[in-house]
Amino acid sequence: MRNYKRRKKIILVIFIAILTYICLNFQSKFIIKDNVLLEYKRGILADIMPKKEIEIPYGVTEIGEKDFKNCSELKK
Repeated sequence: MRNYKRRKKIILVIFIAILTYICLNFQSKFIIKDNVLLEYKRGILADIMPKKEIEIPYGVTEIGEKDFKNCSELKK
């Protein structure tokens, strides 16, 4: 009986970790520091429904040359 409860707790912790990962990585996001766009992180949703265009957040003054390297579907 103790072993069953322990397994149940471990499965619950793994399930919560997976669910947290999905929630945190569902949508794409911009990584910005000091008004410089450092990276555009594609989320899980971007693989399902790729975007053809994005809007750069206000205040960004510089974009690195590799920030959109894995975004071949972007048009503008």
